[in-house]
Amino acid sequence: MAILMKMLIATQDNDLRLALIFLFTQEAGATIVGSVNNVAGLLALAQNTPINLVVLDQKLPGDSAAETVHRLRAVHPQLKILLINGGSHPTPGDPTSRLTAVVNHHDSPDTLLTAFRN
Repeated sequence: MAILMKMLIATQDNDLRLALIFLFTQEAGATIVGSVNNVAGLLALAQNTPINLVVLDQKLPGDSAAETVHRLRAVHPQLKILLINGGSHPTPGDPTSRLTAVVNHHDSPDTLLTAFRN
């Protein structure tokens, strides 16, 4: 039996949001429970929604990605956070980043799905 992964997608890029929704709705066990285009919306939705995973665009308007991760962890300590960035890859699991995985905007969908599945 597949584990149900309840996800929030957080990006201001409409094309990226639609691509992520399409990609993850094809994945068994994944349910997208919401999508937002700014940090305030993400934090408000995270407060009131049971979630297992956030796909967080580093360019999301609002607080820094590090502060956003800190605030998400305060509400959901076991939350998996997959960061999509435009630069180099920090080490996943690095205690300073507190991220589950990091992928680049230019990575293939397969790379993103591998990060999601792990």
